[in-house]
Amino acid sequence: MFTVEGQKIQDTQNMVAKLNSLPFSQCLHSITTVDCQPPPPPAACLSSSTATSSSPASNTPLSSDTHSLTFPFHFFSL
Repeated sequence: MFTVEGQKIQDTQNMVAKLNSLPFSQCLHSITTVDCQPPPPPAACLSSSTATSSSPASNTPLSSDTHSLTFPFHFFSL
């Protein structure tokens, strides 16, 4: 599951449909940090990452620069 602008999206088909509906045709995703730690049971691994996603503004009507967003994400494996 992931959330986009407060909308919870589950299952692969819905995720792909949402990503394809976004108003840009190019996106660059760069992972900048990765950290893995052993969490308390029952999880087997906690992975934390920081990434930057950017989109050339030429696909948007308001600006001529690149728009970027930095965000963290976390995964628990069981």
